[in-house]
Parts: sequence; C-alpha cells; structure tokens
Amino acid sequence: MNKANFHSCNEMKTSVALLLCTMVFASATLNVFQRRLMAPTTCFMADLPTCECTYGYYKDWENTACIACPAGRHQPFNGTLHGIQDCELCARGKFNENLGSAACTECPDGSFSHVEGAIHCTPCPVGTYLPSGFHHKTSTNPFEHCLPCDRGTFADTPGTTMCSACAPGQYTNATNTATCPYCPLGKFTGLAGLFTRCMDARQGHYSNDGIEEHPCPIGHISDTIGASECTPCSPGKYYTSNNGCLPCQWGHFQPHAGQSFCDECQAGQYADTLGLMTCKTCLPGQYTPGANSYGHDNAT
Repeated sequence: MNKANFHSCNEMKTSVALLLCTMVFASATLNVFQRRLMAPTTCFMADLPTCECTYGYYKDWENTACIACPAGRHQPFNGTLHGIQDCELCARGKFNENLGSAACTECPDGSFSHVEGAIHCTPCPVGTYLPSGFHHKTSTNPFEHCLPCDRGTFADTPGTTMCSACAPGQYTNATNTATCPYCPLGKFTGLAGLFTRCMDARQGHYSNDGIEEHPCPIGHISDTIGASECTPCSPGKYYTSNNGCLPCQWGHFQPHAGQSFCDECQAGQYADTLGLMTCKTCLPGQYTPGANSYGHDNAT
C-alpha cells in the first residue's frame, strides 16, 4: 500500500470501511518491517530497496539478496546494507572455515595464521612449539612463528605449546628435535638435569641402561672407560679393589672365575707357581710340611 492509498483511508466515510482500510495498511507496514531483516533470502518486493542483512551476510544489490560471507571473512553487524566489503578478513592469529560467520575464531594453542583471511590455522611442526596465547606475529614468514625446542628437549607432536624434557637415558644436543635418541651402551645421562649428552662410564664401572653407571661387582673389572659390562677375574686369579685381578700366590689356587680370594692348598698338595687353578699333588715318596705349601720334600 502506497502513500496515496493511506490518504484514501481518511476519505472513507463509514467507520467499518475505515477500520478495514487501516488494518490492511498496518499489515502491509508489518510485512515491510519483517522483510527488512530477512537473511539468507531474497527481497521480493520491487519497491523495497532497503532489505537489511543479518550477522555474517552482505547485501547483493544486483539480486537484492543477502549472501553469506565467504570463509576467511566475517560480518559482525546486524541490519547491514553494505556489499561484500562489509565481510572483513580474519585478522592474523584467527581463522574462519565456515560461510556466513559473524566472528572469526582464535587459532588453537600451538598453531598460527600468519596471513589475513585465513581459512584454517597451521600447527607448529614437530621439533617446535608455540606458547599458549601466541597465535601470530607481525612477520608474514610462517617459519618465524614457531620456536625451536632447546637442547635436551623435544616435541614429537605437531601443534604443541611446550617442549618436553628428554627422559633419563635419552638425550639430544641439537635444537628443533622431534625425538631423543637413547644413550649407547657404556654411556649414561644421570637422573637429573637437561640431558644434552651421554657420559662414559668410568673405569671400574659399567652402564647398560643409559641412565646411571654402576660399580663392577666384586670379582669383576672394567679396565677401560665406556664399558657396558664388567669382566670377571679368570680362574687362577682373585680380585682386589686397588689392583684389579691378581694371580693366586704360591700355595694357593682358585678354580672359579670372578672370585675375590684364593684357597689354600691342602696337606699333600702344593702350588709352586703363581695363578694356579688347582694345586699339584705330591708324588709317592714326597710330602708337604702342611697346608699352604709352595713346594714339597722327599721322604727319607
């Protein structure tokens, strides 16, 4: 109903006719108000050029329609009459992968968007991290956003917010590390600190777990650094903490490996050389004066 039609209502003489005319005008006015906020749809009334669009949509004046803003953009206003220029690009550090959005979303922790209008965020690669809340920088170089893991730490999952310390027995002496290799046999890290290298086990010690060095058990030796196991003293020898493996003395023997002592030869036996595994037995007509003999006498 146009303005002329409104004036014609006032010209009607009867109250019934006037009431009907007013109701028709009010219905048309409400219909116009409802159509001003339609979205997403098309404005059908040719005399209604001001069909407003809601959040996330822009006005297509050629087709008098409300069109959803594309991904990577957003439209935060209700009742807009502007074109696609009202669909603002998502700022750096934000993204939008949907059509018709009123706002862009912050990148998840551990990821970034270094350009405006991002449809998705890029997770930091393995070996790097990005602290929570740091989704972008002014640089447009994506490699400057993620920070490298320090020596002794690693990140084996994309999109992490912090690097993890290498576990005992593992190490890394490089940055940007995705994994921590294990210490080789004979080397160890210890139990505390950032593990950037493996240390050699000292002489008299060994390491076979990469975590700690262990003293050789009694009767065993390691005479080099970086040993992964200790060697038992051979038969005929015994272990001393100061001198390692020594040969059994005269009058003594040791048939077993890895021992810390030698046994005395019994009566009728003797050991006249060092390092015997068994004692010699006197021949007929020979004897020893007692145990622990290193020689024999002939009977008279």
